[in-house]
Amino acid sequence: MKAIKASLFFLLFTLLTCIHTTAKAQQFICATNNAVSNNITLVWTSSTNPCGPFVQYYVYASTSSSGPFTIIDSTTNINDTSFVHTGALVTSSTWYYYVVAIYNCPGFIPVPSAIINNNAPDAPVLSYVTIGPNGAEIHWQPSASPQTCFYVIYYDSIRGNSERHDTVWGRFNTVYVDSQFTYNANNEPIYYTIEANDCCGNNNGIVHPSHRTIYLTNTELKCDGKVQYTWTPYVGWSSIYGYQLFISKNGSAYTQMAEVPNYAQSFDYSDFNDFDSVCVYVEALNTADTTIHSRSNINCSKPSVVQQPKFFYLTNASINDQEQVDLSYYIDTSAEMFRYYVEVKYSSQPFLKEFETPVMRPFINMLDTITDTIANTAIQSYTYRMLSDDSCSNQVKSSLASTIFLKVALTNYYEFTLNWTPFDIDFGRVISYEIYRRQNNEPFVYLATVDPNSFEYIDNVEGIVKDGAQYCYKVYAKFQLRFPNGTSLSNLTSKSNRACITHRPIVYVPNAFVPAGVNNIFKPSITFNDLKGYSMSIFNRWGEEIFVSNDYETGWDGKKNGKECPAGGYAYLIKFNGLDGFTNEYKGIVLLVR
Repeated sequence: MKAIKASLFFLLFTLLTCIHTTAKAQQFICATNNAVSNNITLVWTSSTNPCGPFVQYYVYASTSSSGPFTIIDSTTNINDTSFVHTGALVTSSTWYYYVVAIYNCPGFIPVPSAIINNNAPDAPVLSYVTIGPNGAEIHWQPSASPQTCFYVIYYDSIRGNSERHDTVWGRFNTVYVDSQFTYNANNEPIYYTIEANDCCGNNNGIVHPSHRTIYLTNTELKCDGKVQYTWTPYVGWSSIYGYQLFISKNGSAYTQMAEVPNYAQSFDYSDFNDFDSVCVYVEALNTADTTIHSRSNINCSKPSVVQQPKFFYLTNASINDQEQVDLSYYIDTSAEMFRYYVEVKYSSQPFLKEFETPVMRPFINMLDTITDTIANTAIQSYTYRMLSDDSCSNQVKSSLASTIFLKVALTNYYEFTLNWTPFDIDFGRVISYEIYRRQNNEPFVYLATVDPNSFEYIDNVEGIVKDGAQYCYKVYAKFQLRFPNGTSLSNLTSKSNRACITHRPIVYVPNAFVPAGVNNIFKPSITFNDLKGYSMSIFNRWGEEIFVSNDYETGWDGKKNGKECPAGGYAYLIKFNGLDGFTNEYKGIVLLVR
């Protein structure tokens, strides 16, 4: 019989277990202390389990969170949801409670509420505050106390006190967006803090330290060509790892423009053009967890500063047909320069101001030319640089360039030797030098090309000798440029000064002639003679002048006044002006042979 009863009991237990109903746990609202009566008042929510008839509530208590718990009250009234634990504070300052609702349901398994204590909810931990698209955001970790019912958001230390601002319901709702803008985080730094409350309003006060948003402003440093961004440091973390700055120009996506150390509170920015739309924000990184960032307000502006050139390079120093120096330059046209200075030096002398000229605005293009009409290019090479200043007296210097100085000398009969100084320009490379020559007023013609390390050339003109010829030369440097800003220029030419020379006269005077023979007229052969100031006189042995001619083409035929002179030696005196301007005089004895 006992075996049958045991089997029936096991079957019933199994059936009930298989079809059990688990009740919903009760929720404790609060446990409130009364320091006068030493009582603790417990309040919980009314049970709403639909499985069957309500039986009763059991209230359990212990002075330890780990128990043991004992029943201190029970009630069969479902609406009786409070209990006064009389004199509890006399026994212990801290009590732990839970409540269980019992129902008459098949397979009913009671579920106790969360264990609470009679202390106010633990204060939550503030994680960070940041500025989002809809206002300031406050992020925190949920209170560890199960009885936490709501959080109160405070403005803290803004006007010297804490101001209750708003309420967030629910223990696990841990983000708040301050879209009400009682204080606008786009206009000032805002301190935020929070407190946790149970549903009876019991709390442990606001969290300290409070956290402060980052407030970003800017100042235009017009004469420095910069915008200085300044921010208030983030407050609330034990340590800040550093700050990162992000920028958007003219509506582009935000990109990081800088990372600065944790003690920095400003950053200067200059990579913009006037009236660009520039938006910037700064983020603080938490040392304890660098994935946690706090973002400032977004600061947008259209800065207008006195822009200095981002680049200023000489691109050529070339001597033009008027023997003046053309200086070509490449400058950033977004700059606000209003005057150019041209400085020059030669040899190892310091730079001296040559002249100045106003900047013509608006710029036509980045490449332009200015001419130095003062330099004497016939005597030496000059090294140039340009300077430009703005309304703030900021001065920017260009790169350097030196002209080619060419000189020519007669080093042998019919041979002219050319020597020149190297063409020198910053960021440039000479490819070759080309030699050009001109006779009299004919056009310059190409002679030869030499390598970039050659600075001498010998020109033999014997095959092209012309009386009265002047020979002029020029050297052209072929070069290319590559500037630090990435710009390259090629197929460039710098021309030297014009160096001219006239060959010294080449004179041949016969020492004898035969009037009845082949060489029947006595006269000199002169190359490089201008035929001006020419004269030839013949004298007999007594010093009598027996013949004179001022015509180079007219020679002596061995006669005096139409009568043949006897054979013998006769003195001659030949005078003429050379092409170089000097007077030439030749004396000697010519033998008259009959």
